[in-house]
Amino acid sequence: MDKRKLDLKGSPSRDEFKYQHKRKLPSNFYATDLDLALVETDEGIVAFLDYKNPRDLLTFTETLAYNQLIEIAPVYIIVSEDLEHGPFEVIYYDEMPPKDYTMEDLRREFLVIRLEDWGEFKEWEEYIRGRIAKKKELTKNNVSMGSNATPIGRLSIEYCSICHEPLALIEVAKDSGQSHKSHMVTKKLAEKAGLPAYVVFYKVNEKGEIIQFRVRQVAPTEGEEQIMTPEQYADFLRKLHRKHSCLIASFL
Repeated sequence: MDKRKLDLKGSPSRDEFKYQHKRKLPSNFYATDLDLALVETDEGIVAFLDYKNPRDLLTFTETLAYNQLIEIAPVYIIVSEDLEHGPFEVIYYDEMPPKDYTMEDLRREFLVIRLEDWGEFKEWEEYIRGRIAKKKELTKNNVSMGSNATPIGRLSIEYCSICHEPLALIEVAKDSGQSHKSHMVTKKLAEKAGLPAYVVFYKVNEKGEIIQFRVRQVAPTEGEEQIMTPEQYADFLRKLHRKHSCLIASFL
């Protein structure tokens, strides 16, 4: 990058265009922008970065845009009050119902990595660009998970008890009336493994007994949610096994 571009802080004319777009066009002409799209010459866009002050909101229009952008590349929200020195919080965004969210809302929902300075930021960005191998586990000192909860919930692997072949990934969560659960990590794991994946909510009664399941396939394709009784859910699991051709079992 040449020095002229390196010293360029921003484009006043671009900011003026966005300002005039807001002023001169109808209020329902919604729009948003992104701070950075990271580009590799051999891959194209590898990630989107958007900066937020800790007191900023992630807006309705931004969630709409992010939900589409994650189909192209991962979206990371960078949170900091001191952009010159750090530290930085990196929030790994996943699909959310469109509405306004505080940064605290996002911390509770998603994986958050803490980077102390631009040196650590450089190492992290090299990793997401695919330029270096992962040098340290994210579960060490620079990672926090809101409310001590794993961001992918409880992930189960349904497998053949005879040959131990994995059959499906099932992300399980208690049904508290929520209409959505982030599942991008589970979906990507399933796609890499060539397995189907499901998000399952279970509802309990006052005695703590499971009375209902809500099941939705999320990989390799997205499906409609199905309501199941415990008996129907057990049959759903049995069907996964019946579809499997166990080579060891065929010799027994």
